[in-house]
Amino acid sequence: MTSQPRLCTPRQILLLYISLSAPLTAFAALTEPFSYSNGSITTVSGGAWQFWEPGAGNGTIVNGAFRFDGTTDVIRSFPSVLNAVGDSATISFTINVNIANSTEGYALDFLPASAPFGSGNTNYGNQFSMGFDYMTSGAGLASIEIAEGGSPQTVLVGTMAQGITHSVRVDLVRGQQNTSYSLFLDNSFLHSGTFLLSDARAINAAELEQSGASSPSATAFALVDNLSVVPEPASSTLLLLGALSWLTHRRRGSNYSNNKAATQTHK
Repeated sequence: MTSQPRLCTPRQILLLYISLSAPLTAFAALTEPFSYSNGSITTVSGGAWQFWEPGAGNGTIVNGAFRFDGTTDVIRSFPSVLNAVGDSATISFTINVNIANSTEGYALDFLPASAPFGSGNTNYGNQFSMGFDYMTSGAGLASIEIAEGGSPQTVLVGTMAQGITHSVRVDLVRGQQNTSYSLFLDNSFLHSGTFLLSDARAINAAELEQSGASSPSATAFALVDNLSVVPEPASSTLLLLGALSWLTHRRRGSNYSNNKAATQTHK
């Protein structure tokens, strides 16, 4: 008697999907909870965060969050994301602008960069940058701006209430030349667009910088926390879809063979 091949049940296919997809979402290029002891970030992070260039200002860890301090300009690298066409990545963090419409402005730049850091090794022409409170908005509202790659203009895309911690998420997908993004504030869609990404380093660094007063302010500051960059390589996604397609096809084919054999037996 010929033994029949064991078939994959829908439950087994679901379990395989979960097991294959888990590594895609578990790996983060950057997970930064800022859970250091209080102090200057370039010191308490053990050098993970560095000055963008000699003479740049530091940032401070205050009770598990990053605080922009006057001339803050610090940077850290991470394993690159958006390396190939079709790759996607998600940037997320929280931000609280304590007092809006001050002389301060706060930026988070995600871009190609390499050590030794500085203008010569940082490609702002391929950056995705978010600015907060650079422009004057309504009372109690901090502006939200986007700088798309090498474009000289800064695009105003919305506002947020001062003194409240807001969540920010950016979904990115790399194309042949331009990379598309969708920006969400507190889980609500805010803006979408594209920026040029052609640098071989892809996106491999995060820079936190502040413009405005030359010294920390007791009231005009911003706090950032829970910064993460999570990639999803297109090749892994295709592998997962291919495996599921093969299993589905195999199950259907086996069912057809079994049904055909049963029909012939009863003839």
